[in-house]
Amino acid sequence: MVDEERAELIQQAMEILGPSADRAEVEKALRTIEGYKRTKKESWTPSLRYGHAVTKDQRDAAKMAVPALKRVLIALTPVANDPQLWIDGKEIDLEFLRSLQEHLETIERAKIRPGTSFDARKRLAVQAAADLLKAAGKLPTTTRGGDFERLSATLWGDTDADFQELVQEYLHQTSKLGGQPETN
Repeated sequence: MVDEERAELIQQAMEILGPSADRAEVEKALRTIEGYKRTKKESWTPSLRYGHAVTKDQRDAAKMAVPALKRVLIALTPVANDPQLWIDGKEIDLEFLRSLQEHLETIERAKIRPGTSFDARKRLAVQAAADLLKAAGKLPTTTRGGDFERLSATLWGDTDADFQELVQEYLHQTSKLGGQPETN
């Protein structure tokens, strides 16, 4: 994010929060969310070793590749040591093909992950907005276009983003956990 954009977002957040808000806390929240968005986007792919889910496209591709790889392994096994079939003077690496097959079979059996990766990151903006509002002496509310939703969108970096459902979910969860009562 460009410094001018960041300054504009901080200014918008300060206008929403009012004069009692701490600018340093707003800047810190914005930096945290920016960093989280940047690092988590690249590292969102789950590790299959711990039983995480995959997308439907990943699983479908694995389902198509596994039988093909099995056929390749069956066909190459008797001639793997034949120097005429070597690639660039190197033996065909059947171990690599077997490990690839095992990995694809793991993907083939994996659960399908729901497509809500952005929600987890947007929830951080909602949490930061709630904390900033409370620090400024304002109650977070579920009002569409209200301070809570506008501040969440501003901290996210997209003032036109719709945070209504996430704001409602946050207030519902905190009221269930004994936090601030849900308000409309």
